[in-house]
Order: sequence, then structure tokens, then C-alpha cells
Amino acid sequence: SYPEPLPEGSVPHAPPGGAPSPEQLEQLMRRLQLPEGEAWSAFGEEHPRWRALLCLHGVQRAAGGGAAASGTLSAELIELTLRSTAAAAGHLPPLTRRLPSSLPVKSLKAMAGALFKVEPARQVVLYSRPGAHKNDIPESLDDELKRLCDYGVIGGGEIIIEEEDGS
Repeated sequence: SYPEPLPEGSVPHAPPGGAPSPEQLEQLMRRLQLPEGEAWSAFGEEHPRWRALLCLHGVQRAAGGGAAASGTLSAELIELTLRSTAAAAGHLPPLTRRLPSSLPVKSLKAMAGALFKVEPARQVVLYSRPGAHKNDIPESLDDELKRLCDYGVIGGGEIIIEEEDGS
């Protein structure tokens, strides 16, 4: 939860129609007006991607009704592209799947093992956010007990499965 409620109108919203470009996201983050104080500074340091996610998705609210509040799976599905750089999967094209944001990395590894023929124990799972530049370094999803949403994985991103070196 936030250190204190955010003032009304302090969070700019991303334009509709998909993920904004990195430049648009930077502009949104510059327009973000957060309360000042030590609690907010500490919160920002503890959650470095929070500002960007706030601009992309808005303020987190408690469930109040509708499909999201009823806990239906379709309310939390995100569309991701899965691809593998492993030698055994080199001939396979990237695959698009709708996955629950609450999916643990361990389950993602099991699914990727079946799709790409790479043992889960030998997988390195990486996440590239939507709109990322080709030179951006993907984020490692290295804790198997964490869920995709714990890493801030959002729809439109890419999951990259690499195979650990055997040596």
C-alpha cells in the first residue's frame, strides 16, 4: 500500500491504444506529482518500477465489484510473447499466450519446458517490457516462488527462455 493516499489528479494517464513509447512514458513520469516526504522517497527506492507502472495502469484500488472483484481468471489474464534462445528451440517461432498475472515463475518454467524442450532447472527466464528498445537489458525472473505480477510483468511484454550453460 502507498504511504498515504495520492491526491486526485496527481497521476497522468497513458493514452489509450496500447503501451506508450519509452519517450511517452518518460513524459508521463515527469508529469507525475507525488507528495513530498521521507516515506515517499523510501517507497520509491524500494519499488523502482512503481512510478512507470503507476503511469501505465493508474492508482491501485481495492476491489469493488465486477469481474475483477469476483476473482475470475479472465480478469487477470495478460498476453505475453514467449520465445526461447535455447538450441533445442531455435527452429520454433515466438508464441503468444494469455497467462494469469498470478502465475508463479515455477509454473511458467514448467510450461516453457514443455513448449521449448528445455528442462526447468536449466532455464533462465527473462522479461522484456512492452516498448523496450533492442539494447535494453531484460529483467531476470529468478525467484521461482514469485508470481509474474510480483515482477510487474504486464501484457504486451516478452518472456525469453534461455538455457543455462552446462559447464
